[in-house]
Amino acid sequence: FSFTAGLSMEETAIHFDLLKEGKDTANRYWTALPFANLNKTWANNINLTAAYRRTIRRPGINELNPTRDFSDPYNIRAGNPSLLASPAHNFDLVVGRSKGSFYGNIGIGYNIVEDIFNPIRELLANGITETIWQNISGRKEYEVSTWSGYTFSRQLRMNVSASYTHNQYSEYDKINRRYRDGGSLTSNLNTVFSIKDLYSATGSFTFNRFANPQGTVRNSVSMNLALQAKIFQKRMTLTLNMIDPL
Repeated sequence: FSFTAGLSMEETAIHFDLLKEGKDTANRYWTALPFANLNKTWANNINLTAAYRRTIRRPGINELNPTRDFSDPYNIRAGNPSLLASPAHNFDLVVGRSKGSFYGNIGIGYNIVEDIFNPIRELLANGITETIWQNISGRKEYEVSTWSGYTFSRQLRMNVSASYTHNQYSEYDKINRRYRDGGSLTSNLNTVFSIKDLYSATGSFTFNRFANPQGTVRNSVSMNLALQAKIFQKRMTLTLNMIDPL
């Protein structure tokens, strides 16, 4: 049994010196990032891990730059130097077991994403549209994942992984942006077969299903096969790689 916890503090400092406008803009703030981990291992090689951590996603220069873009006279764009970083609370619980040639893990997660920065469009009285970034929305994420592997022999081993994430958007996003809750699935299967240390073959198969906030779904399937041979007393290596052969 073990328990660890800690806290880190990160400072964000932003400064813009607008020479043409004769003014400067600055923003400065601190962010507390606590974390905690609880681990327990039993005699039958079952282990349990519970973890919490707080993370942040900072806005980039395009989101922060206060300079107004007048390239389109009917659509004015500008950044917001007062933007705050988007923090997230991440909760994870993982149970795993290993026995001989087999190992398996299953995990569940819950994430609370706050102060997501998005471009906000506003129609001004003169008919011009103004777009400025704001901390306006949030999102909740529910995750379940598994990764396992089995070694059949010294020559053959296999591992598989899969993950599903369900996104639940804020009421603001659902009403104003017409976002829809949805989930995404990723999965992967890998195999390795080798004969002594001279010849080897690897294969991977991936299936992904991505859902965007607009409610549409995009699927992708990929396959990769690779053959490798070492000849001339291992002084030369030949490799053949096939991407999506079917």
